[in-house]
Amino acid sequence: MGANGDGVMNEFLKLEYEQCMGLVKYYDERHHSLMKFAAGLSSSVPTLLLGIYGLGTNITTVFWDVAAFICLATMIGLLSILAAITQTRLYFVYPARQINAIRRESLQTVAKDFTENQMYLDTSFNAFKWNSSQTIQQAIVAIQVGMFGGLAAFSWYANSLDRINNIWISSTVALLSAGLVFFVSARYLIRKSGFHPDKAVHGKED
Repeated sequence: MGANGDGVMNEFLKLEYEQCMGLVKYYDERHHSLMKFAAGLSSSVPTLLLGIYGLGTNITTVFWDVAAFICLATMIGLLSILAAITQTRLYFVYPARQINAIRRESLQTVAKDFTENQMYLDTSFNAFKWNSSQTIQQAIVAIQVGMFGGLAAFSWYANSLDRINNIWISSTVALLSAGLVFFVSARYLIRKSGFHPDKAVHGKED
């Protein structure tokens, strides 16, 4: 292909690079927005429950039933946020890989005289990394899910079990719930990011 063909390809890569940079920024901002929403939800619900509890002794007969329902609904809401955070992380990785691929290609062709590259070139990195801030935030939301699962269990059994047994049961529910949802989200990222986007996102076979 001649110079015109090369020029067309270069223009395509330039546009692709810019579009992918925009996607990386978009998904990064979306991730932080979801984290803020999860934090706001997790902090407002206990305040609501304390407000209901403070209405007086007349409300205490039904308070635990109401608390169980609210905590269960909050747990489900946080589960949906965690699912969105996990998928956002996956969608973030693909344009980031594309940026690295374009950078590496450009360094080998149009910028081959540039030998002091200090930016990323890896196109095979996994969406899940133990030492990344995204994983820590993912774990925080999983803990929030577990916490409200435990609170829902505690509220449900508050009128039928003694306090010690209820604490043990609700603590077990909280730990198992948090561990399970974190494991599932981590496994999703590890597995899906090993595929080409067409297969991982759209289910298309090679």
